[in-house]
Amino acid sequence: SLASMGYNQVLQLSYSGSRVINVSWASGCGYNAYVQGVIDEVYDNGTIFVAAAGNGGTCGGASNLVYPAAHNHVIAVSSVGPYDNHEGVIGNPASCHQHNSSVDICAPGYNVPLTIGAGIWITGNGTSFAAPMVTGTIGLMLSVNPCLTFEEVEEILKQTAENIDQINPNYAGMLGAGRMDAGKALKRASANSCLDI
Repeated sequence: SLASMGYNQVLQLSYSGSRVINVSWASGCGYNAYVQGVIDEVYDNGTIFVAAAGNGGTCGGASNLVYPAAHNHVIAVSSVGPYDNHEGVIGNPASCHQHNSSVDICAPGYNVPLTIGAGIWITGNGTSFAAPMVTGTIGLMLSVNPCLTFEEVEEILKQTAENIDQINPNYAGMLGAGRMDAGKALKRASANSCLDI
């Protein structure tokens, strides 16, 4: 296991055969050629890179780009609540996570149940909790269809997502394809065999 996680470890995981890597961190508020180079290298190696889009205050505001999520060849994930609400507290714009042109898809990221010890549960908010749900779904998609490419995975996730713009009119066009539907994505992924692609 890795003692810490950074871009060197991302490369190590990719070259060790990891097909999908979750990155629940922000490493900057602007484009970084080194980071893009790492992402491009793992992309070229066939690894899918998923990143948390940011928690609203990240990089100075919820509409601002956060990196690595905003880099190319990244599936950027923001948050929704149980009613597909993008505002953590419905009606409070200050309670929402990132929404911008880099967001590809949303997943549950508000009041997510977390275990912090044996039998001890709390809830947490963050795109750091939403992104692993997408990463896990991609892992399932690859388990039923290991031939899927980054582009095919991204397309399936987006085609099977639930559009939530009407529910979140103040954020329309900034929530990617909407809320991920893991069941539909997995069904679509399993519809094609490696020979069909």
